[in-house]
Amino acid sequence: MHQIKKIASAVLLLAASVAHAQNFPDRPVRVISAYPPAGGVDITARIVGAELTKRLGQPVIIENRAGAAGTIGTAAVARATADGYTILITANPSITILPQFSKVDYDPTRDLIPIAKVGVAPTILAVNTESPLRNMKDFLEAGRKKPSKVSVGVPGAGSTPQIELTLLGEAAQSDITIVPYRGATFIVSDVLGSQITGGAMALPAIVPQINGGKMRGLAVFSETRSSVLPDVPTVREASGVALDVFPTWYGFFAPAGSPPEAIMRLEKDILAVMKEPSVIAKLKKAGTDALLTGSVAFGKENAIEAAQLKAAVEKTKIKMQ
Repeated sequence: MHQIKKIASAVLLLAASVAHAQNFPDRPVRVISAYPPAGGVDITARIVGAELTKRLGQPVIIENRAGAAGTIGTAAVARATADGYTILITANPSITILPQFSKVDYDPTRDLIPIAKVGVAPTILAVNTESPLRNMKDFLEAGRKKPSKVSVGVPGAGSTPQIELTLLGEAAQSDITIVPYRGATFIVSDVLGSQITGGAMALPAIVPQINGGKMRGLAVFSETRSSVLPDVPTVREASGVALDVFPTWYGFFAPAGSPPEAIMRLEKDILAVMKEPSVIAKLKKAGTDALLTGSVAFGKENAIEAAQLKAAVEKTKIKMQ
């Protein structure tokens, strides 16, 4: 009789769990943004989150938990209750780069489920408009002087801008001192204050400064020019150097073990949001191209990118500290 009661209780708990998942969401959804406010991850989170609130019928609350190139916020979600009510938005470093080279408190393939990749933006190298470095030629020449006259902020050790700048420095034989920051907002502040020569970060964090005449874009790390800043040349156009480029992507994840029904609902509604013309336009204005990459494809693309970035890091011997 005791065993029958235990089985009955288990069945009831399972039924309640299934019913709860089918009713998802019945309370607010918290999105941990792994980077500081005003950067590309945060901008994307707030644009998408506002529309997702309407589709889910529950508030979508954005909470910034920045630091260590996104790994602090990512680790927090990896350890969160796997019920679909705490999810992550982050960029490449904490998923496809740093876990391969640094000690982090999670395994991105074991502890997280990709939900959707929603945006991508190229890296841009920019300086203060008062800088004597007018173009990429000036920038690279300044790096060839002894000692080097070039210091560039990047959003964290292990970021794609760090890898791209290292590849550029080696190819152009220019000594670029790379300075990791906690986030793009802090880089912009120090560039404007002439504390560093320039900054390299994903486009969204810097578009307002360039459009406002406070910073000057030297080049975008992209195969083609950005439609948002069409006057800024590509690295190849500006320097003659052909490079592998690694655009920054923005994507949502959930803790492993989250109910499949919750993942499917989030994936469906996030991808529906990404088809909204107003969302596409807002992201475009900020310098981000909207994407419609679902859970399975997102996971496969991450595996491919991780291998490519590992090869680039090992080739350049970048220190992931």
